[in-house]
Amino acid sequence: MKLLLLTLFRLIGVRQTSDVSNCYINSHRRYSRLITWRYATAIEKIDKRVEYQNMKKFLVFFLIYVMSSCLSEQAFSQYCPSKIAAISGDNLSVESQSILKEIYTKLGCSVEIVSLPGRRGVLSFNRSLVDGELFRLSLIEKKYEKTFVRSTTPMLQLVNALWEHPSPSVAENKPMAFVLGIAWHEKFISETTGTKAIRFSSDHELVAAYNRGAVGSFLTEKQSINLLHKKRAIHPAPVLKKTISALPLYHYLDKKYAKFMADFSEELRQHQPFQKLE
Repeated sequence: MKLLLLTLFRLIGVRQTSDVSNCYINSHRRYSRLITWRYATAIEKIDKRVEYQNMKKFLVFFLIYVMSSCLSEQAFSQYCPSKIAAISGDNLSVESQSILKEIYTKLGCSVEIVSLPGRRGVLSFNRSLVDGELFRLSLIEKKYEKTFVRSTTPMLQLVNALWEHPSPSVAENKPMAFVLGIAWHEKFISETTGTKAIRFSSDHELVAAYNRGAVGSFLTEKQSINLLHKKRAIHPAPVLKKTISALPLYHYLDKKYAKFMADFSEELRQHQPFQKLE
């Protein structure tokens, strides 16, 4: 039997028994390398599969994050008005802007206030160039051509009046001044007959004309006169000729900002921040 095995080994090229051992060892080595390669390949495939699964999870979470961020930003932009028109050259408007910005900031919004002549502010709002107006009397509402919301709480009570120069000769012989684009000014002038009137584009221009003695009387709010006195920006001190009306002053926005307006109105109701201008 042994001879038969040796003969068989010789036929296949194995000349010594040591060769048999070597053959076994080499085969074992090749098999081990094969197993190691296959194991490494399997591990690599598993690693790649795990890496792929992790990448998929990362991409899913990333997409969810991006989408939620975009939705949050969109919701935030729909809540916050971004641009508000204010009547240019208006003393009360200038003093009110910082108060308005404080309220907007408190509600989490940043707002740009652009100064425009009275009529252009209305036109810009109708054309959606601005999101609203700083303040207006309710008289303006008939000029709005789009849906709007106004503050349920007034910003303050506006006392509208006719003022005149203390010198009778100036008051009687010089024209009455008003600002174009302010609704109650235009209404009063249209209802007043027998009076020569001159129009200006802003309160600043009107007051400058009064200080020069170019106008004998003018229309403005009591609050504006108080501010001018504090700044010593009007002289001589005008005399109250007639109180025309005492009307609430409102903040106006596009209707899509109704949620913000509700919160804004609540701030007005609780804190009355514009009362310092009375």
